[in-house]
Parts: sequence; C-alpha cells; structure tokens
Amino acid sequence: MKRLVCVLAFAASIAAAPSVIDYSGHWKLDPATSRNLPKEYAVVVSDKLAVEPAENVLTVIADRVTKSGEAIHDVLPFDLTGKDTASASGLLLHAQRDGAGHLETTIRRKAIVMHESWNLSPDGRVLTIHRKDETPDGVLEFDLVYVRD
Repeated sequence: MKRLVCVLAFAASIAAAPSVIDYSGHWKLDPATSRNLPKEYAVVVSDKLAVEPAENVLTVIADRVTKSGEAIHDVLPFDLTGKDTASASGLLLHAQRDGAGHLETTIRRKAIVMHESWNLSPDGRVLTIHRKDETPDGVLEFDLVYVRD
C-alpha cells in the first residue's frame, strides 16, 4: 500500500510540473493577424525571429527591415533560471516560465519596459506574443502574431 501511495504521489508530481513549451525555430510576423500594432510597425516590411534553445538559455535573434531599407538586428539571450541578462545592444532582459510553461519576458530599454507573454498554438505553427509596453507617454498593448517560416 505504501508503495502504491508513493507511485501515485510521484505520478501526480510529474503531471503537476509545468511542461516546457518548445518555441525553437524561425518565425515571420503576420501583420494581418497581429492586433493593435503600434504606428512604428507601419514602416516595417519584414520582422523575423530565430529562436534557439540551449541549456537554461533561450536566444532570440530578431531581424527587422523597414521600408527605407534600414536593417535592425538584435540578439537577446534570455536566461531561463531567473537571472537577469543583457543584450549586446544594452537591453536588460529577464525571463521566466509561468505555471503552464509559457514564456514570460521583460525587456528594459532606458525608460521603456516591455512585458511579453508567449503562447504557441496547439499545432506549433503560430506564435503569439502579447506585449505590454510601458513608456513615458503611456501604455501600449498589442499582439504580435508570428508564423513558422
């Protein structure tokens, strides 16, 4: 009987543990299905993410091109153990997983704080990042919808 209780307790602990959602891959922004995009996205012709997982680190390589041809490239190394990190461009980064295993990030750039909640569709083909930007001019909330590239 004790053995059965131990086995059931172990099984319950595994079932209760948050699953690790695999966001890895190449993603392209779909502006048509994204919601409430800020005005600066009107000049963006391409917005792509490459998400590369490694042990305790999720690296997001962000590449954006504007209508004027300006290319913006940033590498964001999110530490999944809860430690704050920084990008080479000076962004301060924090990441953690919520109880369901979804990624929650905070990105700080001077007086702007960006909070992101990542959600992957059940079939793994659509990544929706709900973002809330706190700026000196107010708060912006929008959804960036990416499809596998």
